[in-house]
Amino acid sequence: MFRNKPGWWEQSEMTNLNESLVQYFEYVAL
Repeated sequence: MFRNKPGWWEQSEMTNLNESLVQYFEYVAL
């Protein structure tokens, strides 16, 4: 969709991805 994404967009997506992974592993650890 967006070929030229601004830096903050990629940073935000990576942050959301990392948070999702952390929540997923915390859920699995239970």
